[in-house]
Parts: sequence; C-alpha cells; structure tokens
Amino acid sequence: MLPKTLTADLHTHPLGDRYCRRPVKMISREDRKDIRAYIHHLISRGVQVAACTDHDMVAGGLFARDLAAGEGLPIIIVPGTEVSVLGRTQRLHLIALNIQRDLPASRLTLREAAREIHAQGGAAVLAHPVRYPHEIKMDPGMLECLDGLETCNGSEGVFDAGHLLDAESRYGRRFILQTAGSDEHWERDRAARSRNCHACSFEIPVSWLVEKKIISRESAEAILKAVRNPDLRD
Repeated sequence: MLPKTLTADLHTHPLGDRYCRRPVKMISREDRKDIRAYIHHLISRGVQVAACTDHDMVAGGLFARDLAAGEGLPIIIVPGTEVSVLGRTQRLHLIALNIQRDLPASRLTLREAAREIHAQGGAAVLAHPVRYPHEIKMDPGMLECLDGLETCNGSEGVFDAGHLLDAESRYGRRFILQTAGSDEHWERDRAARSRNCHACSFEIPVSWLVEKKIISRESAEAILKAVRNPDLRD
C-alpha cells in the first residue's frame, strides 16, 4: 500500500562546510564515515526522506543514496546540492534535488540553474527565502520556474508565503510545494543537541515525489516495510 506522506527533511549538509566554495568529485574515507553517521542520525529523528545537499557538490549525496539503499536502511536519500545562483542584487541559494552532476556555482541565474536541474530530471527549491524577500518582490515570476519554496528552515526560521501562494499553494496555475529543512551542518551541529531539528521536518506528499520522479512507488512502499522492522534501525 502506497503511503500518502513521508516525513522529510529536504535541506541537510552531512559534510557541513567542509568543501564550501571548493567542491570535489571524490569524497574521502572520513567523509564516508561522517555520512554514514549522519544517515543514522536522520533515522533516529524519524526522517524517512532526506535530501543531502552539501554546498555546490553532489558527490556526498550520491554516496549517501547508494549507502542507504545498499544497506537497506529505513530512509530514502535524495542526492542533491545547495548551489549559489545569481539574483538581481545578491546571490541566492537554490536546492537542487535528485541531480547527478554538479552545477557551476555563482555562474548561473536562478532560471538558468532551474532549467539545468530540470534537464537532469531534478526539482528546484528556493532555500531560505526569508533571506531575500526583496528579490522575490522585484521578480515574483521567479516562482514559475520553481518546484518548491522552503518556508521553514532550521537556521533562518519561517517564511510566510501567504502573499505569494494561494490556499492550495499555487502561484497562478503552478503548484509550489512548501518545504522544510533543518539546514543541519553535521560537523558543526552534532554537538548542539539542544537544537530542535524535528521542527524542521514535514510531511511530504508521496504523489509529489513520484510525479517529480524523485522516488519510485516501490521505494515508498519499501520504506513502510523497513520502518516496521526494528532491526533495520540499528
């Protein structure tokens, strides 16, 4: 039976700022160890779908996806990245979900980056828009190229999108998923146990994940089976 929703965190940094502004194609043994520990941390939080979105590089997310799937862990990892793109007055951060190749940081406009993400079969989510409301005010049409808008971020707080999206979360005729993410930087935040990352998870419609080809129906069904097996949590 296909679940209607899964508990998701679509903005995480398993490798923290380790490779910020200097992305790599290959990750180290230490990186792999930290990613493994972080995946188990996500499982302990009750997260069922997590996007690993280290800055400007997808290598860590690809490893995390393969690790979770290969070990049959009760979590779906979506590989991605948080990429810097060019706005009108400042750089914006765009979460690229389910991509296989890096995007050139700080060289593409938001629309150009969204096109590249979609060309890779991914989905584009504007990260922490609370940082740049004036950019959206100057160019509200940017929402037309987005698949999601992060309205709850563990580091930056809540962004009220009521002036942009209607009650059905639509901008014009386009549905914009309102997402949440802890923005947890593992090497920095793992000691800060008081931080409430649980509040930055949300129930994501499985229909959206399947429609965007981020997960398959079979993987969603498999998560339910895995979650019911307590041995897979260890």
